[in-house]
Amino acid sequence: MSLGLPLLARSHGWSASSVGLVIGCTAASSLLVTLAAARFGTFARPALAAVGCFVAALGITALAFAPSVALAAAAAFLQGIGVALFTSHLNPLFVAATPPTQLTRLQSVLALSQTIPLLITTPLLSTLATHSIPLALTTAAATTAAAGLLLGSQPSGLGN
Repeated sequence: MSLGLPLLARSHGWSASSVGLVIGCTAASSLLVTLAAARFGTFARPALAAVGCFVAALGITALAFAPSVALAAAAAFLQGIGVALFTSHLNPLFVAATPPTQLTRLQSVLALSQTIPLLITTPLLSTLATHSIPLALTTAAATTAAAGLLLGSQPSGLGN
């Protein structure tokens, strides 16, 4: 979203307020899923969190080909649902599997695992985007779906 959406918006001539609406849809859907997870609980198995990867990949793919702000907002809403399904259901499993004395270390590892891949993926996606923005976004979607497949193939518990 941080790279693909501004490039997509520029290519379609969307205004800054339109981009803000699309980003807001991602945030709104993420908040709704997070609140639902807080109220109703989370999945007990990592494989079920993979559903979030597939939903996010679908949203990213739809965003890649969205011809209007309204469709981009709907795609971003779907992508936000997927990301929140993934994080809201997988992170608690990591916390539950971590000894209490190691929770600070876990938080550091989670932050690094979210930041370090950006050092590699941002230049790759920007190179793809110079050729085709939909190509860059669909590549991101395919990678997200592949991560979901990998996660879905894992055993039923962390550390098992």
